Amino acid sequence: MPVTREKADYHEKTSIAEFIGNPLIAALPGSVPQSEMLKKLIKLPPHDKEDCFKDAYDRLQLLSRICTVHIPFSQDLFIARSLSRCINWGYVSRNPIPFSVTANVLSAHQIDVTQDLENYLTHTVFPIYGFSVLGISGVGKSSSVLNALRQYTQVIEHETYADQPFKCSQLVWLKVDCPGDGTPKGLCTTILREVDAVLGTQYTSEIYSRISKDTLISKVAMCLSSHHLGVLVIDDIQNLCGAKKDTSLDMLSFLIYLMESFAIPVVMVGTPKVLTLFQQEFQMAKRATGDGTVRMELLKKDSSDWNRFINTIWYYQFIRNPVALTPEMNDVFYEESVGNPFLCSLLYKLVQDDAITSNAESFTLTDVKKVAEEKLCITATMRKNMLSGNDEELKRYEYLWRSAELPVPELSNPISKPAVSDEKSETLSYLVKKLTENKSINIAEAAKLAQIAMEAKPGCSGDELLGFARKYYDSTKPSAENQQLPSGSEHPLTER
Repeated sequence: MPVTREKADYHEKTSIAEFIGNPLIAALPGSVPQSEMLKKLIKLPPHDKEDCFKDAYDRLQLLSRICTVHIPFSQDLFIARSLSRCINWGYVSRNPIPFSVTANVLSAHQIDVTQDLENYLTHTVFPIYGFSVLGISGVGKSSSVLNALRQYTQVIEHETYADQPFKCSQLVWLKVDCPGDGTPKGLCTTILREVDAVLGTQYTSEIYSRISKDTLISKVAMCLSSHHLGVLVIDDIQNLCGAKKDTSLDMLSFLIYLMESFAIPVVMVGTPKVLTLFQQEFQMAKRATGDGTVRMELLKKDSSDWNRFINTIWYYQFIRNPVALTPEMNDVFYEESVGNPFLCSLLYKLVQDDAITSNAESFTLTDVKKVAEEKLCITATMRKNMLSGNDEELKRYEYLWRSAELPVPELSNPISKPAVSDEKSETLSYLVKKLTENKSINIAEAAKLAQIAMEAKPGCSGDELLGFARKYYDSTKPSAENQQLPSGSEHPLTER
């Protein structure tokens, strides 16, 4: 994808004090109404009805346009809003200019710079969160995130701000794929390579064969910080699950390091498989869902989203004898694609490909089923199971979704024998409920405390376990005089 680059154009059309007087935020696009944002997120390739009269070779080439259609759903708006929050608030903690300059800009916007406001802006530890976009392959995760990122110029060149010299290249966003080995060293190399491609730098030339992991991590952190990265997006994050446990936890620790030490938000995109790792690393789970988790699923039959999608791609016909989208045709495309947008677009392209190459220049319900059977044969079993609701992978994903939302999931049709008995499940639920009555203990911490108590005191009653868990929590909690507010606290307005 071509890199977008422009000179900074400052417009501080906001009343939010934290955002005013910060060149990194002032150079970003302003807020956009929801209706306007929906229009921006739609991706429709050009199409002329005369295209169907072109020769076969050209039409077969044009069929690829079908797979570039993107229709935004409710998740797309959530992703766009979350990106905006992550980028803006990440920059609040990294204002590169002196507060005296910021104070002048605030005053110019009729904001009274009191001592309390100065203390708030200069001493508050603002939370830095990312978010996750999870779902099975083909539901549009990467396309949705990329479309939202494209609303921002990737590189902004600064010269001066508020009559003060400020020369730098601001890297608003960076999207990379998680390496197949799931190692921090592999990810660091990928990040530096992508930075070089975007900015024309030479960071990868400084990597030598025996460079240590810690040195490489430090180099990446400083690189991203010096270029004022707004958000780091990591796609295919489920690749971490294929790495050794220690390696995958190293990677999560590296991402936490970026967020906590350099205030760089991280957005993770992948399949729900990665939730198994998040459940082991509670701190990462908190960071990964700090601005919410986008759960992208198959489209429901006869839903407004499905009908809007199928009607949109249906416009792109390249056959000589157009086919009407009847209810029966709608049904067969849903059944063969199981509501997966990618599979539906692919099938629609292949059906027209078959119609053009066979000189039929049209297609029937039978043709659609035949092409699906022949050209999508690798996914036949998966699609059949998804449609019938018997897909083991989807059930496993549902288990992970529920276990992420509630420590003790209850499945009506579990895919395997539960890891704990009903009695232990009830005890665990009781402990979590009671422990979270303490406002300083969140669900993740409560689940961890409950598990520690049950392992340390097997056979004890619920109340005995609760007492042990509370004592354990009190013994491990830092004393008040030594307790320091962590970056990402639930109380963003609290000062050090």
